Amino acid sequence: MTPIPDNADKAATAAWMGYGDDIASMDREHDFWHRSLAKWLGLPSYSMRVAAGEDLNHDQRVLAGLEEDAVLMLQRYVQHRRVAGMGEG
Repeated sequence: MTPIPDNADKAATAAWMGYGDDIASMDREHDFWHRSLAKWLGLPSYSMRVAAGEDLNHDQRVLAGLEEDAVLMLQRYVQHRRVAGMGEG
């Protein structure tokens, strides 16, 4: 399970994801990808529920971690395509 980066790690995460030093865009788009993935799959976003301070059971926390992994990889893939001039389509 990929831990959600704290503020100290956000610059490194933004660079790894292809945003350079644009942490604000990375954060803004990250929430978008959580909502989009949940909608596409027809599932609740357990990661967004964690972010809202909701108590989750063990299985829901595991799913939240897996969701975070999926969103990070999806977001990184899309951002690297964008940087390479390949767009989102």
